[in-house]
Amino acid sequence: MDEEQIDLELINNNKNTIPVYVNMERKDREAYLSQIGNFSTEEREIFNLLCDNWEDEIGYAKFVTKINKKHPIDEKFLHSLMKKLRSSGSGILLTKYVRGERGVDKLILTDIKNRFFFFYFINNEYQKNYEDVSRDFVNDSNFEKYEINTSDLSPLILKISEINKTFIKNEVGSKNIYIIKLDENNSFYATSESLQDLIKISIRKIKFYFKSDNFIALIAKIMNSSISKVRTILDHFEINDWKVLSTEILKNKKIINGKFKNISISFYKSVLILQKYCVNELEQKDKELEDEKKLKEKLKLISNTIREKEFTPYSQESFNSLFEEFGKDAIDIKSKFYEFYVDNKSKTGLTEIVFVGQYYIHQDNLYKVFLDKLALVSTEFSEFLINEYRRCLFSNSADSSLLEGFPLESTLEVKLKDESPILYDLFKRKSLLAEAIIHFCKKRNHSQGKMHSMLSTYFNEGSNDLKSYCLIFNIDPIYLFEKAYNSLSGFRRFFILITGQYSKYVERFTGRKKIKKNKPNKSGNSSSRSTYARNFSDPYIMDYPIRKSSLIKDEQPKKKKLYNKDEIDNAWNSLGNEIIKKK
Repeated sequence: MDEEQIDLELINNNKNTIPVYVNMERKDREAYLSQIGNFSTEEREIFNLLCDNWEDEIGYAKFVTKINKKHPIDEKFLHSLMKKLRSSGSGILLTKYVRGERGVDKLILTDIKNRFFFFYFINNEYQKNYEDVSRDFVNDSNFEKYEINTSDLSPLILKISEINKTFIKNEVGSKNIYIIKLDENNSFYATSESLQDLIKISIRKIKFYFKSDNFIALIAKIMNSSISKVRTILDHFEINDWKVLSTEILKNKKIINGKFKNISISFYKSVLILQKYCVNELEQKDKELEDEKKLKEKLKLISNTIREKEFTPYSQESFNSLFEEFGKDAIDIKSKFYEFYVDNKSKTGLTEIVFVGQYYIHQDNLYKVFLDKLALVSTEFSEFLINEYRRCLFSNSADSSLLEGFPLESTLEVKLKDESPILYDLFKRKSLLAEAIIHFCKKRNHSQGKMHSMLSTYFNEGSNDLKSYCLIFNIDPIYLFEKAYNSLSGFRRFFILITGQYSKYVERFTGRKKIKKNKPNKSGNSSSRSTYARNFSDPYIMDYPIRKSSLIKDEQPKKKKLYNKDEIDNAWNSLGNEIIKKK
């Protein structure tokens, strides 16, 4: 809250405040005018109109148009009023140089000689430099000309070596006033706004002297260059060229003065300003390049840190912790990291750091993480389905979604969204999964055939559609149903068969009318694993370990127990006794 108040205070301090006389009664305003000068009746009337229509910056044309509709005024009295207010330090008529002419722009009313008056006065004087390039930069003589006392002026000291494009840009809107020292004997005033004009005006002053062919010829000779080359430099503001030009002029000041006697002091001031500006700008660019290099090194280090965690994706919290060491710069550095590594719009394929399922994963690890999560979730899903089947078979639970038909795919998708957001997101963003596989293959120089084989493990042949979850997660509902059924007690299995519920469960859980038993294999073992089964041992990814599903290997099927006549009779008798007890 304190920071917000400070920001608001800064904004208000940078805006022209309402002068005390604006809120005065009319008679008090008259008394105020009598104290600061001699004003005519017409001027007093216009002054009151200005106060009644006060803004921090009153547009000249807008004011005149509005007032003339109700109270037609003679603009000469408006101009004379503003001149008198300028002398007292409480108002000024601003002008602006546009298309080769300087015309009226705004009307400013301020408290007597406050910083806003001086700020607008200095800005206005710089506009005159556009009109007359022989004018010197703003100094004490500008105030003396209009008999303005500067005892209340408190400018900030600004070194000429501090002025560059970044400084000028950052100062816009600050409403600061500076005194700039060129050397021990020369200084001038500028504002945060007129700094933008300072370089333009300096260039205009310099170019004015280069209109002389003799002057160009002399400078070309000094620079050991051609006249056409000098003209090219003047026509195109290139920092390095202007640095050389201005440096050579300052070094050969005596030679130039010997040939041309009418060169003003403001010319050499302009040259010095441009020379310092070019040097500062080049140094700033060098610093920015060095800072950018260091920043890129920091960002690369963060990326490598994420890469080192092959099977440990970074959550948002752990990702944020990577930037804590940068203190107050953490937000900016994190923003840059996003720009270069996470949200790089110019990069085709995977970005170096992929944000998926609310986690950050390095592109080299994305497919590895996918396989690791896939093996883990495959085991969990298989165990979930076995337990769910067993629960339904044991208790005939009607609240299980699996008893609603055969919604296995949707059931798995809901669980996937809740339990493995990374896999869920990758399956929703299919192109991202494909890119992860392609990147993995390219890093290992796999052939096109191998890459297509790996893609076909998850995608339908010749399509960008994913295979079913059962195929992707190696889930065989028939095998899992049998596994759940075989885990029941013999009595419970017998009861399900006797009551005819077995075939109904088979159809509900597997979508099939009945289960076809596979023929025994060469080893003499039979397996009920259907065509859903898929081997997780990918021959192309054996260079690093992944989780092994506990259900990957076919288990030795349990031999089905055979019951004799006595055992069957006993089972029927037990069932009859159970029914009698319930009655």
